[in-house]
Amino acid sequence: YQHLPGAVHVNLSSSQAVVGPGDLLENDHHVTMVVAVDEATKTYKIAHASGNSTGVLFGTVPFGSSNYWGVAMSGYYSTHGKSSC
Repeated sequence: YQHLPGAVHVNLSSSQAVVGPGDLLENDHHVTMVVAVDEATKTYKIAHASGNSTGVLFGTVPFGSSNYWGVAMSGYYSTHGKSSC
């Protein structure tokens, strides 16, 4: 995210969602995209790929996970996103 103007690094909170669909979760070794937020279970639904034959995998990451930090992408999308299909 360091090279994407408008993308903002955010700390994850254990009590509420701080990123949403289209935002990223990352750590030193992996990047995932948030595809949904489940407030009932306090988890992010994520999509990620490991670069092998398994393709795109889906999983969950709990709010406040110490394994990831968030990257809010709305600032990037507002100036660099595609406005129409």
